[in-house]
Amino acid sequence: AGRYSDGTRKHNLNFPSTTEAAFAFYTSVFDTEYVGSLMRFADRNNPDLQDVAKDKILHIELIIVGSHVIRATDVLPGMGTISQGNAVQLNLEPDSARLFQALAENGEIRTPVAAMLRGGYFGVLTDQFGMGWMFNCVGEDESLAKQHDPVGNVRIIGY
Repeated sequence: AGRYSDGTRKHNLNFPSTTEAAFAFYTSVFDTEYVGSLMRFADRNNPDLQDVAKDKILHIELIIVGSHVIRATDVLPGMGTISQGNAVQLNLEPDSARLFQALAENGEIRTPVAAMLRGGYFGVLTDQFGMGWMFNCVGEDESLAKQHDPVGNVRIIGY
């Protein structure tokens, strides 16, 4: 991620031709809209571009939490490979469980959200598009841990 002079942190993501679907999902999860306009490979007016690639995403941006912006492109054949492990894992610090639950839909919770000894909550998931999300949540939102421990066995330290 890069920090820009305006204070934003921009995270570059790549998807195997699923950028448009992923970002439609992210707009609903983060309740936000695209920054600027979506650009497709066809917008470059490249006569050598294969028809199958013309509708794919060249560039898209979305503000997610605070000053964090995710931007992405579809990886076309010949641009390299995407595999689990070379994707970016974003570390978010929201004060609500809603984002964790929404991103986990049709994905995989790798570390359920739990109270940490230092206070706050921590959890890790991989969303349905293969993107890793790490939640390091501060604050007194006990609902975050109780969603994964409905009987209330999570000990909240420091509250």
